[in-house]
Amino acid sequence: MEKVNAIPSLTWHRLRVNEASEKGAFPPVPRRGWGAGDVTLVKVPRGITVDEDEPIACEELESGLGQYGDRLISENANSRWAVTVEKKIKNPLIIEDSVAAGCACVTCGSVYAVAGSALKIIHIFRGDEGVSQSLTRIYLEEGAQVELCEIQLLGAAVSRHCGVAAFGQAGSQFRYTRMELGGAVTVCGAKAVLSARSAAFDMACAYMGTGDEYLDFNDVANHIGRETGSEMHVFGVLGGTADKILRGTIDFRPGAGRSVGHESESVILMSPGVRNRTVPLILCGEEEVEGQHAASAGRLDEDALYYLNARGISPEEARRLMIEAGFRPVADRIPDAKLRDEVLEELGRRIASL
Repeated sequence: MEKVNAIPSLTWHRLRVNEASEKGAFPPVPRRGWGAGDVTLVKVPRGITVDEDEPIACEELESGLGQYGDRLISENANSRWAVTVEKKIKNPLIIEDSVAAGCACVTCGSVYAVAGSALKIIHIFRGDEGVSQSLTRIYLEEGAQVELCEIQLLGAAVSRHCGVAAFGQAGSQFRYTRMELGGAVTVCGAKAVLSARSAAFDMACAYMGTGDEYLDFNDVANHIGRETGSEMHVFGVLGGTADKILRGTIDFRPGAGRSVGHESESVILMSPGVRNRTVPLILCGEEEVEGQHAASAGRLDEDALYYLNARGISPEEARRLMIEAGFRPVADRIPDAKLRDEVLEELGRRIASL
């Protein structure tokens, strides 16, 4: 099996975290008789150019899924979109992927951000059955700012693979928000290459795994330029017999002096049957850098639950409030109030099913 979500630096094979397991393998798409899902650019703000031809600069970028995963999505894509932004755009570009039973929604998109430009993108994934795959590649020239928000609201019978690749020149900023609330199989990999001075990567993610769902994440920040910065922070909830692996890598390359990278993950375990594996990794090829990583996992705080119950809040409502508090900082980054409210409502329904 070709490797998907391979960690940049191998650890002990017996830990089985070096790459996605067979559960996370790509399904054989396209299949005979499978239809194509729907991909709609719901809102296209003025000031951007939309095309189907991917810029050459974006074609070379690699996501956290790795070359194999990127190639499969690119070759099998049944929908393509490309955006060029040349100025600061206030309103977000909204894209919606919808997959149905017997369908595969395979999307390949790219963003080329000209120097000094700015764009926000909201990418929503919906559907109860089928296969959902996406690859988004972003090239940021000097001082460009791109914000990508991916919201996954898939059903429990969907297989999902998602790759994000970004390359930032001097002074560029890439802000990435990812919320994963469903899917039988969820495999996501993001990689940001901070190539020149003061380029920055800010990632905030939240996920929920229930039943026998499999979740696999591989997020990488490559610091190449001086004084670059990365922030990668994740919150998750696991219930049932869910199986999750998260790999977070901060890689300080030679020449990345005075760069700073922080990463963390906090996981709430709602069942003794879950399997939770976290691999925070810092690679250091430069001396004058600052890198920090942290990970925590445990049950809901019993003292906090007791405090809320003693003040007339039911155990179910107290549990919902505490879990939602972890998701809130990520949900607040969604740049659309109506969609943010929808996500929080859906989150409440899914918390009730834990």
